[in-house]
Amino acid sequence: MSMKLEMLCVLCVAALCAPATDVTFFGGAGEVGGSCALIEGEKGKVLVDCGTVYGDESDASDAKEPDGFGFKPADVDALFVTHAHADHAGRVPQLVRSGFRGTIYMTEPTRRLSDIAWRSQVLYDDSYDRDWRWSVRDKQGTNRWYAVHWRSDCKWSQKVSAKNRKEYHGRYAGLKERVRKFTACRTCAELDVADVMKLVKTVKYDEELSASGFKVVFRPVEHLPGSAAIYFDDGKTTFAFSGDLGTSRSRLANPIRPSTKVDSVFVECTYGDKSKGDAKDAEREYARFSDVVSGAMEQGKMVWIPAFAMDRTQRLLLEVLRCRTRPSALYSLSTSGNAMTDLYAENPGWFPEGAVAPLKSPEPPVKRRFDPKKDSRKSAVLLTTSGMMDMGFSYGLLEDLVPDTNVVVCIVGYQAPGTPGRELRTRTNPIVLADGRKIQVGARAECFDCFSGHGDAFENDKWLGENMKSDIYLIHGDPDALKARREGLEKRHGAKATIVEKGRRYHLGKGK
Repeated sequence: MSMKLEMLCVLCVAALCAPATDVTFFGGAGEVGGSCALIEGEKGKVLVDCGTVYGDESDASDAKEPDGFGFKPADVDALFVTHAHADHAGRVPQLVRSGFRGTIYMTEPTRRLSDIAWRSQVLYDDSYDRDWRWSVRDKQGTNRWYAVHWRSDCKWSQKVSAKNRKEYHGRYAGLKERVRKFTACRTCAELDVADVMKLVKTVKYDEELSASGFKVVFRPVEHLPGSAAIYFDDGKTTFAFSGDLGTSRSRLANPIRPSTKVDSVFVECTYGDKSKGDAKDAEREYARFSDVVSGAMEQGKMVWIPAFAMDRTQRLLLEVLRCRTRPSALYSLSTSGNAMTDLYAENPGWFPEGAVAPLKSPEPPVKRRFDPKKDSRKSAVLLTTSGMMDMGFSYGLLEDLVPDTNVVVCIVGYQAPGTPGRELRTRTNPIVLADGRKIQVGARAECFDCFSGHGDAFENDKWLGENMKSDIYLIHGDPDALKARREGLEKRHGAKATIVEKGRRYHLGKGK
């Protein structure tokens, strides 16, 4: 064998034996929440998403590193965010606080939405200990509220004198037990978010960027403003993460494009292998929503709609404004939800023409304060967060509104196991809260599927398109949904799909 041929053989063998890109999921595998994929290539480590875990899915007992990540944030070079929903981006501030100092890539709408979401989220984050401090000066009465700080560089925190200062080291839940009436400092929250925003770099759809040995492209998927599927090329193999895929049933989404051809694709399975019907079916469901709301208004009842602050609140507000009978009063209590409504109204170019115009000046005007003892007797619509009723305004109103027979509760989205929303959806009575309290259900619950921004199995089939013959990995779904989705893909398309396991390393490319 000649030297040149021998050298060529050596190079070929080396190429075939070159290390593969590895992908390990630390969330979003076998569950809907907590999307977080670690990609390890020859030249570095990057993440796709870093989301909050919901309900009974929350369990960091198997984590090998602090904060429940399962990896060292400081070792990661870059983070790519598919979109701004909490189950995909909610733990980004925690990631930064835990030592991540790489670049965070996202689209401009995702940056704008995340900025609002994180400012609210860090106020109530119970994932880490903080050095809380507050002043007790002139606040000895039983009805006094305290402004509580945790950032030493906060100008208001620095004004708390040593003489009047009270302190507590611990988590948010422990602070709640110690100080019953307090507000967490929004200036401290802004400083936390500013630390994250320093690392953010915005990208445009379809423009290629390079990071840690990967060529990366964001492509639109119409789930919510700025949402993207993210495509990678390591020089040996190509692969993509769907993020959350949009649906033609949404009145705020443009038509979704099919995916670009890749060797491997990680695709969400929120709805498993179910069909949610076509646009006509969605219109019938919107009409039923209008009938339920209008009927309640005509009977002098109150409609309570627990919803996510981002996208869901805005879509519901638009549908309420389309009802044949509008409420005499309209309440939206979430500061972040209202800020996002304003953001939608200010950026009509993110949506189909005219879609968000009613948000400019809603009629009736939106009120931002609500007294459950008085206002629940009106023909009113109340929008609150969270959508699963397990925290925030929704959780705080459960005992006042769920027993009330004058209330109609509209369940408008996915409800994770272990949340009050799941118990209401399954007609459990009484519902049992996480702290053991039981609440008898007097309110009528109505469930609607038309408000989800997720595509169903058949829409997601269309998105997969020519990738049906690629290596398909199923993520972001309940175990039963994932199994059904795998069987449906095989039956309809002869596709071979793998259900991703949390913590397992998957090898991509020729070296797998």
